Amino acid sequence: MPRLRHSVFFSGLALGILISGHQATFAQQSRNITLLTHLNLYNEYTNSWPYIHTDGREYVAVGTRDGTSIVRLTDPSNPVEVGFIPGIACGTRDVDQYLTYIYVVGRLCGTSSPGIQIISMADPDHPVLVNTAHGFVETSENISIDPVRAILFAAETNELTAPQDGYRILSLADPVNPVGISGSDAYNTHDFTFSGTQGYAAAITDGVMHILDLTAPAVPLELATFATPGGNPHTAWATSDGHYLIVSDENIVEPYGEFSIFDIRNLAQISRVNESNTMPGATVHYPRVRSNQLFLANYSAGVRVWDITDPTWPAESGYYDTWAGDDRILAGVYDVSPFYPSGIFTATDRSTGLYVFRADNNYGIVRGTVMDGRTPVFGALARALPEGVSTRTDANGRFALAPVPGSSTIEVSSFGYGTQSTPVTVSQGSSQTLGFALAKLGTATVKGRVARASDGSDVAGAEVTIRNTPLTTLTTGRGTYSLAKVPEGPLTVRAEQVGLVPAAIPITLVAKKTATVDFSLQTPLFYDDADTDRGWSFSVPDDDATEGRWIRAVPIGTLNGSTQAQPATDHTPDPGSQCFVTGNGPVGGPASNGDVDGGKTTLTSPVVALAGVSDPRIAFWRWFYSTHIILGPAASPFITQLSNDGGATWVEIDRIQARRTPWERFEIRVTDFFPTPGDVRVRFIARDDYPGGSVIEAAIDDFTCYSGAGTGLREPMAVADATRDILRLRSLGRSGQGASLELSLDRPMKARVHLFDVRGRLVRTLHDGTLPAGEHRMLWNGLDDQGRRAAAGVYLVRASAGATYADAKVILLR
Repeated sequence: MPRLRHSVFFSGLALGILISGHQATFAQQSRNITLLTHLNLYNEYTNSWPYIHTDGREYVAVGTRDGTSIVRLTDPSNPVEVGFIPGIACGTRDVDQYLTYIYVVGRLCGTSSPGIQIISMADPDHPVLVNTAHGFVETSENISIDPVRAILFAAETNELTAPQDGYRILSLADPVNPVGISGSDAYNTHDFTFSGTQGYAAAITDGVMHILDLTAPAVPLELATFATPGGNPHTAWATSDGHYLIVSDENIVEPYGEFSIFDIRNLAQISRVNESNTMPGATVHYPRVRSNQLFLANYSAGVRVWDITDPTWPAESGYYDTWAGDDRILAGVYDVSPFYPSGIFTATDRSTGLYVFRADNNYGIVRGTVMDGRTPVFGALARALPEGVSTRTDANGRFALAPVPGSSTIEVSSFGYGTQSTPVTVSQGSSQTLGFALAKLGTATVKGRVARASDGSDVAGAEVTIRNTPLTTLTTGRGTYSLAKVPEGPLTVRAEQVGLVPAAIPITLVAKKTATVDFSLQTPLFYDDADTDRGWSFSVPDDDATEGRWIRAVPIGTLNGSTQAQPATDHTPDPGSQCFVTGNGPVGGPASNGDVDGGKTTLTSPVVALAGVSDPRIAFWRWFYSTHIILGPAASPFITQLSNDGGATWVEIDRIQARRTPWERFEIRVTDFFPTPGDVRVRFIARDDYPGGSVIEAAIDDFTCYSGAGTGLREPMAVADATRDILRLRSLGRSGQGASLELSLDRPMKARVHLFDVRGRLVRTLHDGTLPAGEHRMLWNGLDDQGRRAAAGVYLVRASAGATYADAKVILLR
C-alpha cells in the first residue's frame, strides 16, 4: 500500500516532511477531453506555445531536440506543419510569441550555446529565421514574454557560465535585436512567469518561490519569498485576477503530482489555501491558467484540467493520458497550452508528439467535508456513482468532484469507518456542498497459527495481512500471530511465506470478539531460491550488454549517492544468500561498475510443466533500479516475457521503467495469457538504452510456481499489497526549535536515519543501531554532525531498515 504523506511548516525553523512510496497507476485514459488530432513527426519533444496571427489564424510552435516545428491549426483536426527551423541539439527547447515573431531558446545543449532564435511569422505559412541573438542569453530553460511592455523573461540561463543558472530580462523594443535590461544569479531560477508587474521566480533547488516587483524591470525588487511543500518549485502561474498563485513542485519522489495554491493578496502573509494531487504517482510539471480553468502538464498522468472557480477548493474536471507506461518517471505530457481564441488547447508528449484537444465542460461541482466529530478525516475516498469518478479528502477533510450531469450517489468511505452515501442531482455548471459525519466501526481481534501442510511444523516470519487494509504482522517463532483493532465486517486474511503457497481465508468479524484463523501452507510445484543451480539460462544469442550480464551470485550491494542501486542482500530468508543479479562490480566500487551497460541481457527460467494444473500461478520477487527516467519509450526498461511452448515463442506481460526498490513481489496468473497452459518459461530482459550511460541494476529471487486452486486466492496479489512497508516515518510537529520525527518498525531491526543535502552529502546521522518493534521518536534540531547550524534549503531524510526505506524531504528556513 502507498505510504502516508505528512507535511508541517514552522515559523523560524520550518520543515516539510513528505513521505515517498509507490502508487498504482490509473485505468481510464480520458474524461471530459476530446482528442482532435495527434501529430508525431520527430523523436523527442519538450515545450510548445501558440502563435496567433494578426488575422486570427492559429498555429503552434513545438520544441523538439533538433529544432522548432511550426504547425498550422486553422483546422485543428487536420494540422499542417508549415515549417521546421533547425537548431543546436538541446535537451529542452522553449518558445513564445511577440507580435509576428516566435522566440526560441534551448538548454542542456552540451558545450554549445544556441542563443535566442527569432523566427519571423509575417507570412505564417512560410516561417523564416531572421536572427540568432547571442550575448545576454546563451542558453535558457524557459522564457515568458510580456507583450504589453515588450519584455522577455528568460529563466535558468547561461548554464555554461552562470553559477546559479539565474534569470535575465530583455527588451524587445526592437523585436529582432533583443537588448539585456537586468538579471540575477542569486538563485537557480527554473522558470520565470509574470502577472502585470509582478514576477514569479521558481528557485527549484532552494525550494523557494520569489515574488518580484517588475515595475522597473531594470531594477527588480523582491517583495516576498515562501517555501513550497514539495521543495522543488518548477513553475508558478497566477489566477486571472492575480489573487492566487498556483505552484507546481516537480518531484520524482512522493508527493509527485502535487500542486499548491497560495493566496498572495497580502504579501506579508502568504498562505497556502489548497494542495491537490489526484495522481500521486505522476510528476506535475507546468500549470497554465485560462479563465476559471487550470491546465496541468502532468507527465505520465497526461493532461489534467481543474475547475478553479473557487481557487481554495478546486475540482478536477477532466484528463487525457497520452502515456501507457510506468508512473514515477518523467515521461508523457511535458507541456500544455490553453491560450487559443478558438477554445482548443495543445499538449506535447516527450516521445509521442503534439496533441490537439478540446475540453468538454459537461460537469457540475460537488464539494464535501468528511468529519469524525470535530476532526477532519484525511484520505477518505469520495466517489460519484455510477460514473465512478473519485478523489480523496485533504488534510481538512475536504473533497471536490465534477460528475457528469444527472443523478449521482456520492459515497464516502475510509478505513475503520462505516461507509456513507447521499443522492445528488447534478446539472452543467451547478455547485453544491455536502457534509459527511463518519462513525467508527467496532473492532475485534484476529489471531491464529501458520503451519506447513507437509509436516505441520511452525512457520516463523510469515506475513499475515488483512487484505485491502494497512493491517499486517509477522508470525512468531512458534508460528502464531495476532492482529488487534481490526474493523468489524467481512474481510479476507492472507498468509504468505517465501517458499510456500500463499493462502487467503474470508471471514466476517464481529466487534469485541476474537476470530481464530489458522493457515496450513502447501509446498509449491516449483520453487527456486537461487542458492542451487536449477537450470536457468543467462543469455540469448542477441544479448549485447557490454557489462552487467545476468549471473547467479551473492549480490555485493552498491549505492548511487545515498540510494541503494544493487541490493545488498538477496530476498530469501537466512540462510539463503544468492539471487539472480545483473553482474557484480568490485566490492566497495561505485554503482556504475558492474551495472548493465551498452545493451541488453536476458535471464530465462527452466521449463515448468503446467499442463493440467488448475489455475497455475507464477510468483517471484524482483528488484529494478534505473537512473534513466526521462526519455519515455527510450528509457531503459525491465521486461518480463512468458512462453507457453518451452521458449519457442514469447509474449511480453510486463514492462517497467521506474524503480522497484526495495524487493517487490510480482505474480502472474498464467491463464490470463494462455488459456491452456503447457511448458511454461519466464524470461527477464534488462536493458541500458541510454547512449550517455546510466545506472541499471536488476535482480530476481524466490521464483515460485503453484496452483491457485483451493488457496482462496481469487486474483493475483497486487504489487502494492505485496510491498507493504515494515518501516514508516512521520512528523509529529514542533518540539522546541526542531522537528520531532517518529520512526515505526513492524519488527526488531537495525535502523539508520540519515539526513543529506541536495548534493547527496551526509549532514546529520539521526540514528544508527538496532531498535525494537514499535514507535521511536527522534529530533532534528537544525544542526549538522559537527554541531554547526545547517544552511537554509532542501534536505533529504532517509530511514532504512533491512531492504526497506522511507524518504522525506525537509525544507529548512532560517
